[in-house]
Amino acid sequence: MGMLLTEASLAQDSAQAQATIAPQLEAGTIIHVSLAKPVSARKNMSGDEVIAKTTWDVRSDDGALVLPVGSTIAGHIARVSVRSGEQRVSAVRIVFDQALLKDGTNISMALVIQAIGRPQANDAPVMEDIFTTGWETRAMAMRAISTPASMGGIMLRDALTLVNDAATPEKATAVPLTWRSQGVFGLPDLYLSAEVSDSSHVSVVSSNKTNVHLNSGTEMILRLDAR
Repeated sequence: MGMLLTEASLAQDSAQAQATIAPQLEAGTIIHVSLAKPVSARKNMSGDEVIAKTTWDVRSDDGALVLPVGSTIAGHIARVSVRSGEQRVSAVRIVFDQALLKDGTNISMALVIQAIGRPQANDAPVMEDIFTTGWETRAMAMRAISTPASMGGIMLRDALTLVNDAATPEKATAVPLTWRSQGVFGLPDLYLSAEVSDSSHVSVVSSNKTNVHLNSGTEMILRLDAR
């Protein structure tokens, strides 16, 4: 009986914690994270866990600390497409839907990836396949300028970053992401878009030049959406 009461008490405490914390973050709240382990179209499969760590404190509108630096944001891979002879586009579909606090509290959240950037501590990106020459990459970057963001294109500044990186890939810069960042920064050949599937918010990282690979430490801006 004592054990049952303890388990019931813990469950009640966890529910109360979620009820207290979740409403503190409004839809549109930005969460800056970095990947704790790599994500790869070649090596991962549907259902695999995706883990990121917060790199900024996340506070509510009234200034209360909700997610301290080092909190875990967890999710899973919804689907993977590997680029091959018949499959010309590689894609990894990612769902981030939980925040795990250091005290063990698990908070359900609907998060989408708003921006992706190179790891700040490691300026050498991993490309598993190279299917393009420098001028082809440069041309792709210029075409990205006119591609709508809703179709998986990137904003003008992202395209210009791609142009510079394509010209001198060995000197490609890691652009620090901000709460306003949208799209892909410093990772040539990758595109970011979003889908809604079975009420889940799915972020799609894709490429028509290489198999998608995101290093450990890859920066991300996540945005909290209303469920």
